[in-house]
Amino acid sequence: MACINGEIYGWSSVTMNIAGEDITGITAINYKEEQKMENVYGAGSRPIGRSYGQISTTASVTLILEEVERIRQSSHVNSLREIPPFEVTVQYAKGNNIVTHHLRRAQFKNEGVALKENDTRTLVTLELVVCEIEWNRRANRR
Repeated sequence: MACINGEIYGWSSVTMNIAGEDITGITAINYKEEQKMENVYGAGSRPIGRSYGQISTTASVTLILEEVERIRQSSHVNSLREIPPFEVTVQYAKGNNIVTHHLRRAQFKNEGVALKENDTRTLVTLELVVCEIEWNRRANRR
């Protein structure tokens, strides 16, 4: 567990950058990699080995509408899906310890808005297509 001076990484320790833009209007981020794995059987009832298949990634971000529009305007596109592949950088920082994850060659897969009565902000959840995730690239703050 990453723990510095009794503190652990939490939402307040997260910073994010999409396509070179610092993102402050983010309320959630989800990303994961999954690899197909299967036991291989031969003689007897126990596996004799394991085989590995494709690695798939999934990711999504939830942003306030103002942040979505800022990204759209700075990219000079009509649709977020038109933005060429970009990198998403997520950092978790406590003191001098920074853990950095890179979501490589990401693109927005969808866009839309859902708003209902009594909402005080407009949240937009965007799915991302990501080629790979570079995990735990560590750096020290200077």
